[in-house]
Amino acid sequence: MGVAHENLVVLICLGDKNFNVDLTLLSLRSIRQVSKYDGDILLFTDFDKDIPELSSLKVNRLVVSPDSIDDPRNFRIYMHKYYDFSQHERIVYMDFDILVMKKLDAVFKKIEKDRVFYCYAPKMPWDNWDAFGANDYIAKYRQAPVVKISPTGICSGVFGISSKYLLKLLKKWAKVLDKTASQNDQHAFNELLIKGGYPCQPFPNEWFEYPLQKPDARKLRSTNHFIFYHYNPVSNPMKFKHMTADLNEVV
Repeated sequence: MGVAHENLVVLICLGDKNFNVDLTLLSLRSIRQVSKYDGDILLFTDFDKDIPELSSLKVNRLVVSPDSIDDPRNFRIYMHKYYDFSQHERIVYMDFDILVMKKLDAVFKKIEKDRVFYCYAPKMPWDNWDAFGANDYIAKYRQAPVVKISPTGICSGVFGISSKYLLKLLKKWAKVLDKTASQNDQHAFNELLIKGGYPCQPFPNEWFEYPLQKPDARKLRSTNHFIFYHYNPVSNPMKFKHMTADLNEVV
């Protein structure tokens, strides 16, 4: 990777099936080609299959074997065991089913002190259909002070933090995960922040959006100044279809 930059974007792609790699590459292209981000990118994978495009995208790939983790979906809580994040000042983690449509400069500049910066979940009519059985879970937190104006809570698909506080966050996050009935790191992230387990501050709400009108019909609202577009909750083939179309529209 050479000399480390002060900023780092982290993605995790566990498993090379079900469009995981395809979605990851779309996300990485958006970071480089649309956002024009020229800092370091770290990609964790648990497979060593060659991905030639990573070289042109200047991505540092780290192949890991998270055998000690009961559920690989929760790998990011333990990612400090595989990489020295202290060589960077600020970190933004993002899921691989997200396109970055604006520059990340303002995101990194916002990160300071010991806060973890989170994104509100999007404004969309969750009450009209039960996405992955999440309605009952989300409903408990809608009135929490941390959630404020978001009707759906916190999206754990994006967060930012200063590297010197990352380990503190991940350790507290792991403790909450152990007590979370679902054993899901996203639910644990919500629990940690909403219940005051770690100091937190939201990125501006408009920096995150689902470009989703209904589960099978998406339209990129390019007139809005959103930075993160999260292609969820639909299947990975559907994500690939719409992420490809939207990325082609702006590149």
